[in-house]
Amino acid sequence: MAWELADGCGPAAGDRRVESGALYRKLKPGPGRPRSDVRENQRARLLAAMVESVAERGLDGTTVAGLVGLAGVSKASFYEQFDDKEACFLVAYDTALREVARCALVGEGKETEDRERLRGGIAAIAELIVREPKAARLVLIDGLTAGPRIREHVRRRLGLLETLLGDRLASEGEVPRLPVAVLKGIIRGIASCARGNVLAGRTDSLPALVDPLVDWILAFDPDDSRRAFSGADSSYAVPPASGASPLDRGEAQGDRACIVAATARIAAAEGFAALTPSRISRAAGVPRRSFDDAFGDVGACFLASVEEVLGPLLVEARRAAQEEEAWQDGVLAALRRLTCDFARTPHLARLAFVEIPSATSVTLGWNQDRIALAGEALFADAPAGLRPAPVVAHATVAMIWGLLMDQVAAGRTTRLPGIADQLAYVAVVPVLGSRTAAGTSGRGRADAAVAA
Repeated sequence: MAWELADGCGPAAGDRRVESGALYRKLKPGPGRPRSDVRENQRARLLAAMVESVAERGLDGTTVAGLVGLAGVSKASFYEQFDDKEACFLVAYDTALREVARCALVGEGKETEDRERLRGGIAAIAELIVREPKAARLVLIDGLTAGPRIREHVRRRLGLLETLLGDRLASEGEVPRLPVAVLKGIIRGIASCARGNVLAGRTDSLPALVDPLVDWILAFDPDDSRRAFSGADSSYAVPPASGASPLDRGEAQGDRACIVAATARIAAAEGFAALTPSRISRAAGVPRRSFDDAFGDVGACFLASVEEVLGPLLVEARRAAQEEEAWQDGVLAALRRLTCDFARTPHLARLAFVEIPSATSVTLGWNQDRIALAGEALFADAPAGLRPAPVVAHATVAMIWGLLMDQVAAGRTTRLPGIADQLAYVAVVPVLGSRTAAGTSGRGRADAAVAA
């Protein structure tokens, strides 16, 4: 990476603390050394300083003065290279992401067999994260919790990485490729597993997760996957909503319940950014001190509201699953119920798939925990002896959630029931295999309807 600096200009021996002044030695002067070499060396030191500073202080706590102090360059030299600290962050991010792609390609290039090529690429990424946990955090976490400018840049760059790695994961030659949605979902699942381990400080455990993830990827047969993802089905009847919306619950039930309901209403209608303690209190019709006593900050209140209003949908999905005898039929019933509920309450779909991702500074760790819990719940009733490893359960749920998020982001919320069978295919594959999963997902398409 760019922060693995050449010419002996790496971190000073024994000094890894951000507070200790210049962390990177300057390029040794010499007669006739080109100005371009000096600038490149300064740029590398600044990028390395960005990784160190963000790991220690976060991007908000990182300053240009702190970066130049760490890098041992002048402010004038910094502004010759970058417009501001965000521009420096973006270059550091892109550099790290390129290294991820390079390691994957080099790792798979060392092998000749398909499985070992795939394993080599994923193992190389896992080893890179172990070697460079701070850079991994910058890519997997800090880029997602920064401001709108950086988050949009990250979204575009991750899309390019998904395309590149998706091409490499796809079958070679005349063998049909996996559908784009499956490839994208696989990469999201792997990234979510890596993110969870980085957040928890368990990067050393990543190499042990490579083989279960490789087996998971290879379980998606191209022919079965193409049949399952051949197109969204619009045959499901979506019943009208009955009773009060979860966003209306809490009225006349106490200040806390009113605050939670008001928070969800504002976030669903105007977005997480519109939430303030005063705004929430006014909408809830309670004194500001009631908000402060109950939550203290907007983030905690938002998370409570999400759990309160989305929880009933998950309960109903679970109930639908329990009405079926076979586990795979229960998964299909649950996903049909859940997608129908989101389709008929688009404000809740927006809350789940637009506002939670937009509030990553608050929701990232919480979301990782909920994905893990959902993975446990999804496979709790799977046939004994066939339940997937926790890392595969996590990757599967992340893949399903990402497919739902894509539909909502594209304005296709009312068509969510049409992909329920595809989601069921994704869920069943790691337990019963691709062929059985494809048969399950196609079951009853012609006359499927979900009861209110």
